[in-house]
Formats: sequence, C-alpha cells, structure tokens
Amino acid sequence: MDQLGRIKKLTKKDKLREGKFKNEKIQLKTIKTRQEGSNNYIIEKLDNRIYGNYSVLHSDLFFVNSKTGEELDMNMLLPDNSHFLIFGKHFFEDKDDENVESKKMNLKDYAGTKNSNVSFAAYNTKAGNSDRVCVKYGDLSKKGGMLSLLHEIAHAWHTKHRSKYGRGEFDDMIFKLRLFLETRISSDRLKDDMDQALENFFEVKTDDIKYTSREDIDLSDGEVLVKLENGQNAIIRSEKVIDIVKCYEKEERDAWAHAIKLLRFYRKKGIDLEPQLDTKEDTRDYIEKRLKTYEDAVSSDIEISGNRKLFTGNKKDD
Repeated sequence: MDQLGRIKKLTKKDKLREGKFKNEKIQLKTIKTRQEGSNNYIIEKLDNRIYGNYSVLHSDLFFVNSKTGEELDMNMLLPDNSHFLIFGKHFFEDKDDENVESKKMNLKDYAGTKNSNVSFAAYNTKAGNSDRVCVKYGDLSKKGGMLSLLHEIAHAWHTKHRSKYGRGEFDDMIFKLRLFLETRISSDRLKDDMDQALENFFEVKTDDIKYTSREDIDLSDGEVLVKLENGQNAIIRSEKVIDIVKCYEKEERDAWAHAIKLLRFYRKKGIDLEPQLDTKEDTRDYIEKRLKTYEDAVSSDIEISGNRKLFTGNKKDD
C-alpha cells in the first residue's frame, strides 16, 4: 500500500467498537477532525477502559495532510510512559446509584476534538507502581491548538524529569502561604507554629511580616505581597518564594519556546502543524495572550518586587 493509501486508511472514520475482557469493558473508536483552514486532519484513536466504578480513556494522536500524505505520529514526541488524555480518570459521586452506567465516560458521546472545552494540561499520575505523565488536550482543530499541544508536550518532559519548580509547586506554595499567614493573625495559640512553618517551608523572616488592606504598594527589593482571602494582604521577605515564582515563569516561557522550535522543525520537514499561524506576529500574539492569562492569575495571588510584570515582561505601569 502506498503512503496516500495508508493515510486514507488511517483517516477512515471507524464506528464505535465495544467488547469485554475479564472485568473490564473496552470501547475503541477513531475520529477524524479537519483542522480549520487547511488540508490537515487530526486523527484520534481512542481507547476507553471501564473498570467497575471508574473508567480510563486515552488517545493516540496522528496529524496528517490528506493531499501530500505527510504524517506525524504525535505520540512519538512524548517521553516514555506517557500518553494523551481526553477526560482522565473519573470516580462516580454515588457508587450505589442504580444508573451508574450512565455516568461512565462513554465514547458514544464523544464527537472528537473540535469544539472541545477541555483545558490543555500536563501532569503526573500513578499507573500501578509507576509514575505516568498525562497530556490532556482540548480543541486541536482551531488556530493555535496544535501549538498549545506542543507546549504541553514540553511540560510533559519537564514533569518527567522533575524540573525544579513549576505550576504545581507555585499552587502548593500559595495554598500554604495563605494558610500560614492567615492562621498566625487569627489564632494567638498557633502563631508560633505558623511562624515556624513559614521559616521552615519558605525561609520567611517572620519579624518583618506586615499586614495591610492596600495592594498599590511599592515593594522594596526582596519583598513579596501575598494576597490573602480574608481581605488582608501580607508583605513578607523570602528569596525562596521569589525563586519559586520566577522558576514557574521560566518554565512556562521555556515550554512555549520549545513549542516554537518544534513548529519550525516540522515546517522544514514539510509538515505545517499551524498553517494559520503563518507569521511571526501571529505566533507571538497567540503566545502573549496565553502569557497574559498566567500573569493575571499570578498577580491575583502574589506580587514580587521589581519594575516588570511576570510572564509578559511588560512594565508594571503599562
């Protein structure tokens, strides 16, 4: 079979196939989705395993051009022991519900990546006794969808090799900082314990902690403003906190840089994963919008000293 014949076979839309093996129900389905504004197709070869009260669904992804026959197996870009994911593992809220079957993830209801409202993400999960990296994807047919997928693939490698800090470390830090800082002013009995926790976890100089209801404060070098949930804000000094924030920023920017390199690499090979991002300006604008969402989310939690905003690098008075 020639290459175009093989591509046509790959892109042929399969009907849902179902079966059972021991204690699991198996659903298999292939869905072909055309990328907007191109002759490219995203092929999802889906595998859904239902085990009693939960199901696990993952996807093998292929990117093909129906006219040229160019094909890219996206799974080859992932680190070992990783896979693409649509919904992930879902446990039912009520295991005794007689209609539990209707709550299980079902490929009959999945129409493909187009118009998917699932967020792009990469994260670590357990698979038996080993760690597995999952890359969750949303709408790959829209402009920028494949670039976002490449960005998450870069995060999969970060996760696999346990980079120093990232989004997960940042979220964990914010949770703990707020807990410790709010508890130390709401409970005299626990203040010393919270001070000890702040020093142990984040090397905070507890004698320098200040509380204020204002946010428009000019922070001096080394200061951090933590926005609490009780209407107060705390000003602390902690190089470790600043390090975690800056490493999170660097990891996100590095992942986008990696995505751009892959995009250019495959274009040179004759595979254009993002034909609608056909100029540097289009690509930059797409990425800057995503960086702005990180910036807004982080600034709702924390501010660090310096005259430039995180992620976008814009001046704070812009």
